[in-house]
Order: sequence, then structure tokens, then C-alpha cells
Amino acid sequence: MPESEYSQDNLAAIRTHLNNLEQMVRFNTATNPNVRAAVEELFKSRPGLAELYLALESEPKTQPELATALTVNQSTISRTLKVLIDNGLVTPIPPAGGRHQTYMRSGVEPLLGVSKIARTHVVNTVKTTGAKRESNQIESHAETARPDPAKSLKELSIPLETRQMEA
Repeated sequence: MPESEYSQDNLAAIRTHLNNLEQMVRFNTATNPNVRAAVEELFKSRPGLAELYLALESEPKTQPELATALTVNQSTISRTLKVLIDNGLVTPIPPAGGRHQTYMRSGVEPLLGVSKIARTHVVNTVKTTGAKRESNQIESHAETARPDPAKSLKELSIPLETRQMEA
């Protein structure tokens, strides 16, 4: 059955309505503070989520590339990616001739600024971990007569990647 001018007009109207709905949903998502809070809670709920999300910043990557970049095993990457995919923060790209599936950030990044939330989470985690280490060192130094200053400085050092994120 050939398409009529009337059916073309209907399709154009439907596309316009869908575009308008999509824009309203994007606006609602971007302005809803509950969504940002949910992303923050998600990053707090599981160690490594924020770091994995940030590892996808420059370009899409495969699981082995992510495992190498984050120095964790591939099964941990797989489980962590599943959480990010299930929550709509990462999108899998089917392999095109390659063996491994590629992963990239989803379209919510420009709406919510998820990478900024992830960076803030990583920095806060490092600060908290550093404060706990310092507290434990103070307690252990109080118990021992002679603390080893080299050991204390090594334990308090912040990884290079984290220092670059703070800048």
C-alpha cells in the first residue's frame, strides 16, 4: 500500500510529539535532585563503581582494557559493569568482528554530569581513607616507642590518578 501525503503528515506529527516528550524527560532528569542523589548513593554502595565509570571517560573500552587500566581482575570488572549497565550509566556495544564487547558511557552523562559526581566520590573516598590511615598510624605510634617515618609517609601517599583528578 503506497504511503499517502496524509500518512507522511501523521508520521511527522508523531516524531514531533516523541521529540517533545524526550526533551521533557531529559529536562526532568537533569533538574531532579533525586536523580543526582541516587547516582551518588549508587557510587557509595559499591567500591570501584566510580573508578570504573571514570575509566570510560576518554573512549569506549573492552573488559580486558578496563581490567588492565584499573589493575583488577576481569570478573570484578564484569560484575561492576553489570551494575553500571543495569542503572543506565554504561551502554554495551556489540563486538564488530572483535572478540570482546566494548563499553561506553550512556547518554545521561551530559544531562547529569555523572563524571563530576564520580570524581567527587573518588576524592572523598581517598580523603576518608587517608584520614583513617592517619588515625590508625597515630594510635600505632602511641603504642610504639620509635615510629618509622618512611613507612608513615608511604602509607599516607595518595595515588597519582587521584591527585590528577583533584586538580
